[in-house]
Parts: sequence; C-alpha cells; structure tokens
Amino acid sequence: MAFDGTDWVKLKRPLTDAEMARQLKVSQPQNVKPDDHFSVFAVNDVFLETTDASFHSRGVLSWGGLAVVFMGGLIAYGAAQNLAITPEHVGSTELAVGRFFMGFFVLGGLAILLTGLWMLSREMFTWTRRPVRFNRQSRMIYAFRGVGTKNVISVPWDKAFFYVQEGRDSLTRAYTYNIRCHVLDDAHMVAQSFSVGNPVVSMYRNDTEPGQKIAVGIKGEFEYIRQYMEKGLAGLPGPELVPSAVSFGSSMQLWLHSRKALKAEGNALASAIAVMMIPLAFFYGTLNYIGRLTSREPRWPADVDDDCRIKPIVEPARA
Repeated sequence: MAFDGTDWVKLKRPLTDAEMARQLKVSQPQNVKPDDHFSVFAVNDVFLETTDASFHSRGVLSWGGLAVVFMGGLIAYGAAQNLAITPEHVGSTELAVGRFFMGFFVLGGLAILLTGLWMLSREMFTWTRRPVRFNRQSRMIYAFRGVGTKNVISVPWDKAFFYVQEGRDSLTRAYTYNIRCHVLDDAHMVAQSFSVGNPVVSMYRNDTEPGQKIAVGIKGEFEYIRQYMEKGLAGLPGPELVPSAVSFGSSMQLWLHSRKALKAEGNALASAIAVMMIPLAFFYGTLNYIGRLTSREPRWPADVDDDCRIKPIVEPARA
C-alpha cells in the first residue's frame, strides 16, 4: 500500500472489477457537458495543468495531525509523570508491574505522537501543490509525485487507465468521487497511480438517482480534459483558474468554493451542512495556508518543461 494525498493505493496488483466498471476511456466521449470544475491551474495551446484530488482538501490532515499529536503527547506525559512517582506502602512486585504498564503507555503515547507528526508532514514542509499536466502536442501526461515513484510520473495519454474513484469525506462523511489514473506495466499490473482534478462531494452514493446526478460532474471534468487533448481549446468554456499563489485569501477561496458542491444538491440537509461549514472553512483555510506557506513550489524536470514549452513556428525558407 502507498499513500497518495489522502488515499491509500495498493500497487503491484491487477485492476479490480470495480475499477474496470468505472473506467473513463480516453477514446470515448462521456455525453455530458465539459466542465473544468475549478480544477485548472493553467492552460494554453500546448498543455493543460490541473490539480490533484487532495489539493482542495488540504488542511484536513493537519487538523487530524494536531489532534493526534495532542492526544499522544497527553498520554505520554501523563504516563511519564506516573513513572516518576513512587507511592508509599506499595510492594516491589506491584511497583514493577505498575511501572511496566506506565512504560507501555509512554511508548504508546510516543507512537501516537509520531503518527500525528507524520500526518502533519503530509501537508507541511512538503510541496505547495502536486500538479498534473496534459500535453496535447506530445500526447503525454505528467504527474508531479504520485505513488509508485519518487520522481515525476510520465505516461502516454492513450495508455493511461482513468476511472472514477469513490471515497468518504473525513469531515462530513459525505461520499466523494474523483478521477484517478493508474499506470499499468507490461503485465497490466498497477505500477503507479495519481489523482486528477477536483473531487465531487455528495450526500448520496452514485448508485442512487440523486447521487448519479451529482457524480456526473466527474465525467464532465474528464470530458473537459478529453476534449482538450483531442481538439485543444476550441469549443471549450474558459476555465475558472485555481489560484496557485500561496496566500491566505487563495486558501480561503479553495475551502469556501469546495463547500458549494453541497449546496448544489438542492436539499435541506446538504444546504444546512454547507452553512455550518463556513466557520470550519475558515479554520481549515488557515491550516491550508500554513501548510502551503511552509512548503516549496514544485519544479518540473527540464525535459518536461522543454516538452511543454510553446515552440516557435518556423516558416520554410523562401526560394
């Protein structure tokens, strides 16, 4: 298992039945209106650069990490305090047993604390973002640090396996759907993997009628990418660009924008949750900003930058 953003992905295995059933084929139109779904960092005649699925929820792991660090530190500190106390009128055997268990709690608390620090490290002192580039001229996809490699993932557009991934939002417990791409080796085993774009959030599973209407947004997002790779910008609506600059305002924009998905469902429960999320959006937006502020900007390798550079048009020499 490998950790990718907020998802655990199993590598070195064949595709599952669920993944094959939810495949998004690059050669097959989705029969939905293309929609960038607030997932595009940049676009030009050569490449389309999108977010990965964890970009819009950045801050969730930081909150969980802080809570786990506090809990682990409290357990370890309390147990260490008890270790330092030698109660009166207690036999040596009872004292040894008590100290053994207190030592066990100290180690357990430290293990919990380290787990919390690991969670914080996934969003702090790392990369400000992990973009994905779709180069329509070379028909290559480049993903910045997915799973399965420590380098940039490169895969031809026609050989990439896309599908709709289902998950659960850690905060609202709503269902989430996003695009995931598996890179398959010669034996058709999953060798590498990365997520693409902005997840869709729904209070319903996609096997229900309301859930299907919401989850169709993922197909619209994929169709936006697919049409760009096949036809370029012609006929596509101009995207609402996701701010890549690190600022408190851009972090708040990300979190407030993501809550609109719940309001779009048009039912009382989802709308109430969306309203309640406004104060939490401020909290998570702050953690999002801190995480990005402590991180470094991703830099594509020279060969990727060269492949994605707009080449000057060279006219034939006149006789």
